[in-house]
Amino acid sequence: MELPQKHRPHGDHQNARPTSGQRLYDYRWQQARERHLSAHPLCEFHLAQDLVVLAREVDHVIPHNGNLTLFWDRTNWQSLCKSCHSRKTRAEQLGGAPLRPQLSRSAIPVSLVCGPPGSGKTRYVDERRQPGDIVIDLDAIKARLSGHHWYHPQSDIRLDDAIHERNQRLRALAYEKAAVRAWFIVGAPARSEREWWAKSLGNCSVIVLDVAPEVCLERIDMDERRAGRAREFSQAVHGWWARYEPE
Repeated sequence: MELPQKHRPHGDHQNARPTSGQRLYDYRWQQARERHLSAHPLCEFHLAQDLVVLAREVDHVIPHNGNLTLFWDRTNWQSLCKSCHSRKTRAEQLGGAPLRPQLSRSAIPVSLVCGPPGSGKTRYVDERRQPGDIVIDLDAIKARLSGHHWYHPQSDIRLDDAIHERNQRLRALAYEKAAVRAWFIVGAPARSEREWWAKSLGNCSVIVLDVAPEVCLERIDMDERRAGRAREFSQAVHGWWARYEPE
């Protein structure tokens, strides 16, 4: 016999009810989300590392926790791929920052080399590094771990591992005794990013290769390894310049 409504067990029903925050992700949000991803199709965390990956999620930079003002503030939105979005969520729950590790002062001088994709950061370092110098480059780490050049779409499957290794190598600079200098290659278009890295590493000089976007794109267009991805790299270059803050 069916129980009257007031006597039915209701625990499952209560657990299934969406929270006030969850109810914000309705049709209106889905429409706004699609418009944002159309205008900003690349993962911003990857762009900050000069990596080109399509975004699948629209993240709230400052968690809204049901606050309507924060939820609908478009300046509080950023495009992220699924892995970066998950990593950011986990980091927020643990009180950490996913791409900025806790570091101690480097025991050797560090040259921070920044610039947009196609600006020649790797070539700049290769032309100046001395035998025994340490070079820390997320692109090279990704390539080694994935077995593909970092331009290859499948190379993204090891991004978490690559970031972990990069951060471990940065931390190890505090105990380095053999090398004379370290070179750290990173996009860092914003002045605050460069200042954060420089302050965290200490003993650090900053070089910014602010190569014009048309020059960067011409170099990228001539690179057969990036064939067929002109739109993505164009977005990455212009995205770097849109966030660029000179010294």
